[in-house]
Amino acid sequence: MVFLLKKTFAGLETYNRALPNTVTFQVVVKTSKDLPPGFLKNFDLIQKEIKEEGIFEYHLGQFKKFKTAEMYRQIVVQQGFKNAEIYGYFRKRRVSMEDALALANNHNKYDAAYEGIKEETMSVEELNALLDLLTYQKHLYFSVQADKDVDDNTIQLMKKERYFGTVETETGDVSFIAGKFMTYEQAVAFRKQILKNGGCNVYVTAYINEKRIPTEQAVAYCEKIMEKTMVYNDNQNK
Repeated sequence: MVFLLKKTFAGLETYNRALPNTVTFQVVVKTSKDLPPGFLKNFDLIQKEIKEEGIFEYHLGQFKKFKTAEMYRQIVVQQGFKNAEIYGYFRKRRVSMEDALALANNHNKYDAAYEGIKEETMSVEELNALLDLLTYQKHLYFSVQADKDVDDNTIQLMKKERYFGTVETETGDVSFIAGKFMTYEQAVAFRKQILKNGGCNVYVTAYINEKRIPTEQAVAYCEKIMEKTMVYNDNQNK
């Protein structure tokens, strides 16, 4: 089934039948220590960044398959870097893992897109609008949530996520909500970041099709979705 996306870029209206083959995944290691001798022989070092408090961030490899990136991440974890993550990139711009997987799935399924459109004509707002169109219909995600009486500092920390808003609870109250994370671990990490910076009374919640579900149930769903995604990517790239 082929779908059409009607989108206007810098005044140019076009119907795009697919997505560009420009989705990549990188394994990211954050550490204050030097990498072991010979460690980089097995990886392409894409970039090295210096973060706060002397933390170095190493970006390793540019993988077209999520499954391959996950395999290398496991290798990195086995060598002592248990906090190794996978970042997703679209047109050399970092996007959420949810968006990267959606884009990767689709560009394997359809033809190349954006024909005749120059990359620089796409603004950040237009890119975000496009990514919003491509999220899964069965939208499963984890968020960090806080009750309406939470302090202003916590709210400001939550607003650092791209997605921030309010949600009505089952009791009719309004809660603040931040982030739409693909994995439970990502939501937990953001919660820890908020608490580390003086925030309080925040907790992880899970939603599917904008309806809250038990977190443990969402974790189980997420594991099944990731398994199917990895199998799908593997089959499509054979």
